[in-house]
Amino acid sequence: MLSINIGFVNLLPIPILDGGHMVFCLYEIIFRTRPNKKVESLLNKIGIMIIIFMFVISTSNDIKAILFWLLGIPYYEI
Repeated sequence: MLSINIGFVNLLPIPILDGGHMVFCLYEIIFRTRPNKKVESLLNKIGIMIIIFMFVISTSNDIKAILFWLLGIPYYEI
């Protein structure tokens, strides 16, 4: 199940992931030219920020669950 989830996330159209590369390739096929290097670089930076944000959120949720478990307080994710 974990491999399926990782594969699905990898295909999201976030520019730094494989889905983002497929979007860039689709753009090249449709418009017969590469996207502007500055735009491509900016989108890649935004993609990295999105991935870092998802990493921070998931890690903070895990740490919160561990702390609640250590304190013996019921923790339910919404």
